[in-house]
Amino acid sequence: MRYLYGNDSEVWEVNKIEPNDRIILTKRLEYKSEYKELVTIFYNNGGLKTGYPKNSEKHDGKTTPKIGTWKIDQSNRTLTTTISLGDFGNKFLILELNTDRLILMKFNKE
Repeated sequence: MRYLYGNDSEVWEVNKIEPNDRIILTKRLEYKSEYKELVTIFYNNGGLKTGYPKNSEKHDGKTTPKIGTWKIDQSNRTLTTTISLGDFGNKFLILELNTDRLILMKFNKE
């Protein structure tokens, strides 16, 4: 799971949301002012920062990034965060994780 975490210059940006609740994130390796979607940073100490950039339609003009923590249960490949990642919730199945792409699916206990 070492590909997940980074620092302020390694962020995950939502690239695509599929109808089957799959959320595809792409790793961006340097700050880009043209971010349009939800941006999340997973720090290797378990810290988390997430929010919408100023030029996103979903940015309300006054919100700062939310700060929380994350953890992974490797036995069932779930990612849990203490704060919601945008409108997606805070528990996900990890479908794919590599150096530049992360695919999550909303986790539903049903």
